Amino acid sequence: MYYNWWFYVLLILSGYLIGSIPFAVIISKIKNINIRKRGSKNPGAANVAHTLGFKFGLIVGLLDILKSAIPVFIVNRFLNIPLYVFVLFSISFILGHNYSIFLKFKGGKGVSTAMGVIIALTPISYVIAMAVLILFTIKKQVAPGMLVFFSLIPFLNLWLYHNELYFTIASIIWLLLVFRRITCTSNYSKEAVINKFIYDNEKKTVAKIVSLKG
Repeated sequence: MYYNWWFYVLLILSGYLIGSIPFAVIISKIKNINIRKRGSKNPGAANVAHTLGFKFGLIVGLLDILKSAIPVFIVNRFLNIPLYVFVLFSISFILGHNYSIFLKFKGGKGVSTAMGVIIALTPISYVIAMAVLILFTIKKQVAPGMLVFFSLIPFLNLWLYHNELYFTIASIIWLLLVFRRITCTSNYSKEAVINKFIYDNEKKTVAKIVSLKG
């Protein structure tokens, strides 16, 4: 069964709006803290964990994962929609998180929300890539580990699921996350861009052991 075009538009907009829910800001306000003025000022799980403690960062990370994982799983399982609509719907959550309408089109880096999409579509790929990320985390190299994690997913999807749609979605997610990582800076020198790409920092650093990056 195929639906009218307006249904597809509403579906994609709903994904964007749900993705725009700034759980980091909401949770931090409960503690009377403006997370956008503390720590890295990034409204994501990592900054919440750093500012309020791991427990609150974990809550924000889980909520950011669930806000994309549940809708994507339901739509993928029960609705018959065109492939291009499903691609747009899947990435709309990440765009909402990164450019939230509730935060004047500012937001986090979309990592947890992107993981939610991956979990909903290709959980086996997620588990394998997460095992690699854990190894990087043990070595206190979380930011490079995140890059490897999202770089592996498209190819794992082809290898394990033989699904070009999942490969396409994972590839777009990789591009969105790299773009967001690189553009979260005012310094676009060659060195700064390379360091942002690899280490998520303008200067080469050893990342803290935090598995939730917002």
